[in-house]
Amino acid sequence: MDFSLILPIYNEEKNIGSIVSLLIEKFPQAEIILVNDGSTDKTADILNSYSNHTRIISYPKNMGKGYAIKMGIQEANKKYVLFCDADLPFGIDGITRLLEKLNADSNLDIAIVEKNQPKEKLIYHLSKIIVKKLIALFTGLKFKDTQAGLKGFKKEIAQNIFTHTFIKRFAIDIEILYLAEKLHYNVGTLGLRVEDNHYTRPSKFTTKEGFYLLKDIFKIYFHHYNV
Repeated sequence: MDFSLILPIYNEEKNIGSIVSLLIEKFPQAEIILVNDGSTDKTADILNSYSNHTRIISYPKNMGKGYAIKMGIQEANKKYVLFCDADLPFGIDGITRLLEKLNADSNLDIAIVEKNQPKEKLIYHLSKIIVKKLIALFTGLKFKDTQAGLKGFKKEIAQNIFTHTFIKRFAIDIEILYLAEKLHYNVGTLGLRVEDNHYTRPSKFTTKEGFYLLKDIFKIYFHHYNV
């Protein structure tokens, strides 16, 4: 199927070679865009070894997930554009199923994954409930899960949304959906379980990132979008 797949990547030297090889094997016709978000380990060297089969964007300073995705969106050329966390939380099947959902419904502009019954520590679960309530209060978004690391768009929709984004970190997912509602785009959801595979690594969403997320929710609420 005709699609671009964007991976924002930061310090993923342990598994990124195996992941990129798998993506090339399973999606030989896809435009795979690897965005090296200022990695300080051997990630850049590993990505460069795949330059004949992928498109690589790299810059020296870590800017955040939102910035990396925006850089990838600007380079995407295919009919559909997906972005996915670098550890493939929903596996190859998740990417395939989200793409099929987009392709099956011509009225759908955006499709997002929502986690089914995720395994979470109590403190993280309670924090997520609080954040979800804040998101609903300040943005009006009622999605079960805004933060799952797999989302897909029609290319022109993605590129239009990202001309208006300014969030550089994890709250980019919230900003995307907030703009989608303001622009009256149709958003579909797909419930999937997180795959327990050997690529899985500890979440990079730290307590520090949690504070940034809350700060960025307020920024989104008070920002004057020209849409």
